[in-house]
Amino acid sequence: MTLVERSIEIAAPAAMVRAQFGDVAHHEPGGVHAGVTFEVLADDARRCRYRQISRTGPIRSAQVLELERGAAGPLVNRIVAGPFRGAAIVFDIVDVDGARSTVTARLDSPRRIHRLMRPVIRRVVGAAFATALAEDRDDLERGGYRNDMIG
Repeated sequence: MTLVERSIEIAAPAAMVRAQFGDVAHHEPGGVHAGVTFEVLADDARRCRYRQISRTGPIRSAQVLELERGAAGPLVNRIVAGPFRGAAIVFDIVDVDGARSTVTARLDSPRRIHRLMRPVIRRVVGAAFATALAEDRDDLERGGYRNDMIG
């Protein structure tokens, strides 16, 4: 079940956008996302396990995620510990014209969410997605992310 979905267009090639979204170590030192802390726990070419601590107003949320980096398809961040355990944050990155990309962030959950909580989750997570996507766009468009391996 998709709970929340937000999209943004970024003036950067899809390969670079995909590399930046999949590079948790780039996000770890801070500066990309205000109010979010990342800690890489384990990382290799296929998978990255990391802790993410987010602050939304007075609410602090800590989660452990596993990012699956497949050769193609979406980047899937499975939430393995924390309040949304069992859910996944999925990033679909689509090439627009070689110089621009569209990124869609989606929160998917295999569990049914109580109907009274759905609007709250959609509002809070939707706003967090919109902010995070804009911060990633700014990072990419201002040259904060450089990956010399991208062709």
